[in-house]
Amino acid sequence: MTASVPSITKASPHVEAESSCEVTEDIADDEADIAYSRSLLAPLVATWFAAVVLRLLCAAQSEEPWIEVQLAFEVPAVYVMAACLAGWIYRSVPAALQLAKHALSVMAAVTLVRLVLMQFGPALDVVDTDIIVAFGACINALVYLLMNRSYFTNRLRSVLMLIAFGLGAVASVWTAELNMKVTLYALSQGAEEQQAREIESIAPDRLWQSQHGLVEQSAKLLSAASSEEGRVYLIAVAPDGTQELFVRESRRALEAFGSRFGDNLRMSVLLSNDGASPTEVPLATNPNLEQIAQVIAEDADPARDMLAVYLTSHGSEDAALSTYLPDYTALEGITAPRLRSVLAKTGVAKRLVVVSACYSGSWIAPLASDDSIVITAARKDRTSYGCDDSREMTVFAEMFFKGDAVETKPLEHAFKEARERIAADEAGMAITPSEPQVHVGKNMRGVWETQPE
Repeated sequence: MTASVPSITKASPHVEAESSCEVTEDIADDEADIAYSRSLLAPLVATWFAAVVLRLLCAAQSEEPWIEVQLAFEVPAVYVMAACLAGWIYRSVPAALQLAKHALSVMAAVTLVRLVLMQFGPALDVVDTDIIVAFGACINALVYLLMNRSYFTNRLRSVLMLIAFGLGAVASVWTAELNMKVTLYALSQGAEEQQAREIESIAPDRLWQSQHGLVEQSAKLLSAASSEEGRVYLIAVAPDGTQELFVRESRRALEAFGSRFGDNLRMSVLLSNDGASPTEVPLATNPNLEQIAQVIAEDADPARDMLAVYLTSHGSEDAALSTYLPDYTALEGITAPRLRSVLAKTGVAKRLVVVSACYSGSWIAPLASDDSIVITAARKDRTSYGCDDSREMTVFAEMFFKGDAVETKPLEHAFKEARERIAADEAGMAITPSEPQVHVGKNMRGVWETQPE
């Protein structure tokens, strides 16, 4: 019986050659990747060093240097780690190094811009540039990855690159808008802090003892000619000093109504709790209002003259206005009942009162009479809008003083136009209507309907 001999099949020379070539190519690719990776290390380290140094220079000029120093090392490290993760996902060391270099390059460039801006003042060092860096690094990385995928055709690469740059453009616009908002907020916060410091730097006795003299100086009587319509005493009150918005609006009110009453204007006084000039403008307090009322009482003709008061602040449903110094020191609140008592001391029956505040409709009942006009920015159970300090005025004031309606047209016309504009604006924003209100006493129809000369 013949023993069976196992058959040994010899690989063909062609197959062996192919296998050998593949191994050789893999080794060559690995060696090329290693060589390429080594060539990227020096630029990567140099870029990382530049980014850290630039951030340290920013830290040296920052108000919180220790936090900035910490971020100077942490943020670049985060970008390198993120790039390494992306490289691991794509199984490519050169890709990781390239991504890290791209991210750090963008970061260094933006930090350099930030450093230059800081030379123009600390107010410009308010934007966290890491947001911009993140967007720039992501878009750079996306473009790099898309351009280096072998399975993309040239046409598809072009399309994807355009999409990537489009996303970059949109991201840049969005980031710029965000940074503008952050900047405005930071600047307003800085202004409030500066105002608070100014108040704190003034000795309390000096601040309060100066009030009597400031009221006397501000309440100087103008040489208004007597007329059949009577003279007008104008007071603007901005009791919330934690925001500059209200004093800006008060000044606009003095300007508009001062122009409206013209030669009949007998007095124009601003009371404000803002911190810009705490020893130059009388504070918006009840004692100061009472002192002005005494000055008016000694000069006015109760039968013919008129008192106009414009108040703007945050309001509450109990007919009270937010009354604070810039450092948030609370003062006795200015309220509708207290104002009614103060106005009564002047002896002047004719009164025009405008209240620009949330829930300001609650002021109508305490102040309404046959000899009064009371205009409010909202119903007694509704809020008004636009108390952001980045605005010039509240929404109500912006619409009420728009153009020259208050200066040149009947008050009835100015109020009607303002209410229509506000309603349209609120409808566009899909918010609850504020519904500005007005009371016109029967003896004030002439003031309400007559066009100023």
